[in-house]
Amino acid sequence: MIEIHQFAPIVLYGDAVGNQIVAMRQWLDSRGIRSKVYAPSWDPRYAAFCDTPENYRSRPENVVILQHCVGTPVADLALQLQDRVVPYYHNITPAEYYQPYDRGLAQALVQGREQLRRHSNAPYALAVSEYNRLEMLGVGYARVDILPLFINPTRLSRDLDRAQAASIYAAYADGRENWLFVGRLSPNKRQDNVIRAFNYHHRLVNPNSRLLLVGTDAAPRYADDCRALAARLGLSDSVVFAGHVPDAVLGAYFEVASLFVCLSEHEGFGAPVLEAMSFNVPVVALKATGVAMTMGDAGILVNQPRPDAISEVADVLAQDDELRQRIVVKQRARLSAFSLDAAHAAMSRALQALLEPSNTTATRDPKSTP
Repeated sequence: MIEIHQFAPIVLYGDAVGNQIVAMRQWLDSRGIRSKVYAPSWDPRYAAFCDTPENYRSRPENVVILQHCVGTPVADLALQLQDRVVPYYHNITPAEYYQPYDRGLAQALVQGREQLRRHSNAPYALAVSEYNRLEMLGVGYARVDILPLFINPTRLSRDLDRAQAASIYAAYADGRENWLFVGRLSPNKRQDNVIRAFNYHHRLVNPNSRLLLVGTDAAPRYADDCRALAARLGLSDSVVFAGHVPDAVLGAYFEVASLFVCLSEHEGFGAPVLEAMSFNVPVVALKATGVAMTMGDAGILVNQPRPDAISEVADVLAQDDELRQRIVVKQRARLSAFSLDAAHAAMSRALQALLEPSNTTATRDPKSTP
């Protein structure tokens, strides 16, 4: 019987790629397909089904899904396998964002993009979003199907522990207008621009406002710059750097939010946008890369991160209940495209496609569609 395994640079708990790896493995296992995950390291909670790539026994009849999100020796090792290797692309941030802050990571991002090109002879590949699919086609892949993240946008509401979250409600459910952004403090996500937009709004429009930034320091020097910017603008009491927040209480931040502001310049998908929509929080986002495609016709997209324009949108949403409700309704409709059922159906189609004989040898079909 065919086996379908996964190769990954690392398997982290609570990370978007890590969550997808685990969800895919569970889906394959539920269908009686033998599946393990091979990575140099993993969270101890996943030890039962993880192993190191050196212990993998390659077989031509098997399939290896290469989870690709950064430069890694695992991607080079996959080129040597006898198995049918299916690259699955989660997006790689352009290295120039990290060059001023973390040269080691910047080099890993350069390496990752080069490895993406090296695998372009794969007859079949997967991408987490349409934005990533187009990038893969642009570097020479023949056929790329979309396999969206196995996310349940309502999970944060379902898993919310209100007792644990009591301190969040006590601190922030106080009648102030709360801007929220959730995401690692990373230079591509441009939390600095969110701070600048909030500063304009707080100074000139609504002093009874607050900015909540939830996320770990992915680039410590950039995170330090953001904190220094807030202090320099005199916002130390109005900008909250919440750091990592466990899922059991993360939903509370969405519940106290007045709006979700995303000014990220580069995203492959943008899952927190959907999480905001699931809590009926209006989303204001920069029209750039994968976030724009994820939002579709829901929420409000801005062409430039102009503080005055973003502040005006926030003020209108605060004053116009009818407009706010119309936006919420469209956002709820948009969520249906990213249901777990839709992701599982895409996985079923991908499984059927990767088992097709036509996908065992490299061919070029420019008309291939997801």
